[in-house]
Amino acid sequence: VQITWSDPEAESLPNFQGYRIMRKVSSSDTTFYQEVSRIPASEKAQEHTYLDANILFGAQYYYYIQAGSKIDANDQNAHPSERGKTIWSGRIWYANNTFTQGKRSPQDNLSEIAMVPNPYNYNDPLLRGYGDTGYRGIRFFNLPITITIRIFTEYGDLVKTIEHDKPVTKDGFEVWDMTNENQQPIASGIYVVVFQTPDGRLSYQKLVVAR
Repeated sequence: VQITWSDPEAESLPNFQGYRIMRKVSSSDTTFYQEVSRIPASEKAQEHTYLDANILFGAQYYYYIQAGSKIDANDQNAHPSERGKTIWSGRIWYANNTFTQGKRSPQDNLSEIAMVPNPYNYNDPLLRGYGDTGYRGIRFFNLPITITIRIFTEYGDLVKTIEHDKPVTKDGFEVWDMTNENQQPIASGIYVVVFQTPDGRLSYQKLVVAR
């Protein structure tokens, strides 16, 4: 996740104390945030960039960037509890619903295809805490531009066929909503996922689902 911002007005203040970036991983925006980065006052710039590489695919993240200001210890106009301390600007919320996408394997290597989460536990508290509450889905990564995905039960019954064909975006990403061809949710059990390219190459993976 990359965040860019600028605030020349704040940086021109004599008591400017830099920025802090606050982050929350949750299914909803709350008041409880963790500080993930601090930018000192000496790092002034026309535009700042912060890259958060410590993320989980499919989770919902909320960020706030706040500018700091040091209150003089003898400032009689400040509240006594804030004198000599750094205070931070308020939070202004900008919604951004851009979702990250998985990159395509450059060599179309079927061994690089990833399928997550596996095993899939519908009641996993981590999924609920990361924002997947009520969402059902298996995510496929590192797919070739064109590939057919077939999901079978452990007894060989075909459950779902997915035609992945993205020559334009080339993002190598697909989501299965865990329903069969009749749009019915699948049951708990072991499934076999078969990946087949147009030239006939095959790859197999096992999927475990617990409801």
